[in-house]
Amino acid sequence: MVAIMLILVTVSAVATGILPAGNVAAASSSMAAPFGSITGSVWYDANGNGVWDSPAEPALAGHSVYATRLDDGVGVMTLTVLTADDGTFQFPILPYGEYRISDSS
Repeated sequence: MVAIMLILVTVSAVATGILPAGNVAAASSSMAAPFGSITGSVWYDANGNGVWDSPAEPALAGHSVYATRLDDGVGVMTLTVLTADDGTFQFPILPYGEYRISDSS
């Protein structure tokens, strides 16, 4: 079983938060928020508990991760990155909005 852990989600110039895998980040603000970022890690979750029991559960290098921008629940833009050797990934410059994070499994 593959697990994705979102470590940091920044959706505006001032909002940050921590989300468990599978959640969608959303924020609203009266100030302009042109760009944000999403970072996280992907690993093989051998026992399926959603917790990275390192080093027993290895990071997945070269794994595809997708960020799909949502508009009324319909995906309108999908970006793809590959995880680094340590399983981390980053979508560094994202337009403000809601995103679904998924993997290639």
